Amino acid sequence: MSTSWLANRYEDQIKSNMYMPAKQIRLAVDEQYKCEISRSMAYKARTKARKNIKGSVAEQYAFVWEYAAELQRTHPNTTIDIQYNPRNDPDERPTFTRFYCCLGPLKKGFNESCRPIIALDGCHTKGAYPGQLLTAIGTDPNNGWWPIAWAVVEKEGLDSALLELLPYCEHRFCVQHMYRNFKKKHPGQILKDRLWSIATATTVELYEAELDDLKEYDQVAYAWVKRAPPPQHWCKAFFPHHVKSNMLVNNLCETFNAKILEYRDLPIIGMMEGIREYLMGRIGDRAAWMKKCPGAVGPTIKELIEERAKQSRKWKTVANGDGGYQVKGPKGEQYAVYVQERTCTCNLWQVSGLPCCHSIAALHRMNEDPCMYTDGCYSRELFLKFYENVLYPISGKALWPTSTNPVLGPPIPCVQAGRPRKARRKDVTENRSHSGSQNATVHKMKKHVVMHCRNCGLAGHNRATCKAQDGAETEHLRQQNATGQPNKFVAPGCSEEDVVPKSREESVMHESGEQNAENVDVEVGNFFQQYDNIAVQPSTLEGAQQSMEGANVAAEGDTSNPTEMLRTIASPTNKRSGELDQMLPEQQQVKKILIRLHLLIIRRKGWSRKREN
Repeated sequence: MSTSWLANRYEDQIKSNMYMPAKQIRLAVDEQYKCEISRSMAYKARTKARKNIKGSVAEQYAFVWEYAAELQRTHPNTTIDIQYNPRNDPDERPTFTRFYCCLGPLKKGFNESCRPIIALDGCHTKGAYPGQLLTAIGTDPNNGWWPIAWAVVEKEGLDSALLELLPYCEHRFCVQHMYRNFKKKHPGQILKDRLWSIATATTVELYEAELDDLKEYDQVAYAWVKRAPPPQHWCKAFFPHHVKSNMLVNNLCETFNAKILEYRDLPIIGMMEGIREYLMGRIGDRAAWMKKCPGAVGPTIKELIEERAKQSRKWKTVANGDGGYQVKGPKGEQYAVYVQERTCTCNLWQVSGLPCCHSIAALHRMNEDPCMYTDGCYSRELFLKFYENVLYPISGKALWPTSTNPVLGPPIPCVQAGRPRKARRKDVTENRSHSGSQNATVHKMKKHVVMHCRNCGLAGHNRATCKAQDGAETEHLRQQNATGQPNKFVAPGCSEEDVVPKSREESVMHESGEQNAENVDVEVGNFFQQYDNIAVQPSTLEGAQQSMEGANVAAEGDTSNPTEMLRTIASPTNKRSGELDQMLPEQQQVKKILIRLHLLIIRRKGWSRKREN
């Protein structure tokens, strides 16, 4: 049993699932032939089967001329342009560089029924020879996308090509892409809303008013907008009326690129055929779908008009008796509507070709259907005529016409670093879920818990790694101590390592007295167990005993506030407060221990009194 035999045997199954797991292949062989194969053998068999299905990547470039001839034979008026780089050596094949395809039915549909607007964009191809796939997309009468042409090139370069070939043509910029550049220096929801308010302004007066509001709110953001391209390229107020489109984003190309994602990692002919077959099925399905939809316009246009009709309920109309209406809004806005001319002073009806909410209010006053007052480019009859331009099936490679052009070789490979990406790199403002719905699952961030030490009360470490016992503390912890978090008291003559956190220790006093007293006894025992091996001089013990006597005197006073007791023990007026600076290191350590121990004893007395009361 060889990999070639396995590839031929399971070619049909792999063809239905090009990414069939190797584990599934091994299980199929085990169930059918009672034989076990290795993972590497399954991977090699799948690779050979996919190569047989798709054809070798390099071999497909040798048949691009024959494939182009077959497309031109089956689709009249088709334009295909293939470019290549000749080689100096006559024995070497010329290298493929570019492939442009504009099928005749798609060209005819755009010329006869499409509005005069073309969306241009490019995306990466994911095959062995990566490049750019450029697309030109139109819009159908239902505001859907209609493919016009596509091309495979080395790199995009759309901006320079438009300036060179179409210098006097009207250009529009995608506002979504503009906002992504805008938010890098001007983030925030308020600035985002203000930028989109400027872009969606339908009159010059409203555009200037929104621009002035942005200037008052943020001078720097206002300067960015003024440095942006002229508003004729991205603001509705300056769009011409003959286009009948108020689109501000390039969603047409983005949708098309998402639909052909699975074909972009195939070889050149496989990718072209995958795109053509998908479009052939989609055109037939769209025509059959529209035949089932009643009404004068398509479902998308009808839904948009119904949404504007809901907004029109807030507007009041006054008729002049000659087809003119004065429409007033809830906030004092006022517009003039002329139904016969199909105009409104808000300018949206003229720009988009669809009635605005003000004109719909006037049409409802006349008992007219707003769908009957849409522009002819949105009609259902035009849609059905539009999708009569179907694509035709083609024959297999064996029946393709022969060509006398030179046999081409693959382009010069350019391997990119890292794993090839399947999905487009999304922006932080975009919905990360693939569904794109508002109800998509949102991944919540985990709660961040700050660790605090039980010994010194500082953040950033725990008791096991606390350095306070050694008398050393990092600068990072000192800075946290300076901020006052957590709340603590540092007595004069003591360092920060000797601090007992007030926020933690005093909170224990609100618990039951008996349980707290037991905890203190355990902690006092830990003190003695920890320091019972410390060697000290007799003078050290004597000084410690004197300090302890002073602490006992203070303990006889008010024990309700242990912090005040410590402040009394180590206050500058106390004659023993300066003894710590005159002691040896061993004496300092013993006195620190006794001060901390005495604080626990004082609190033990406080808990006992609280329990007795």
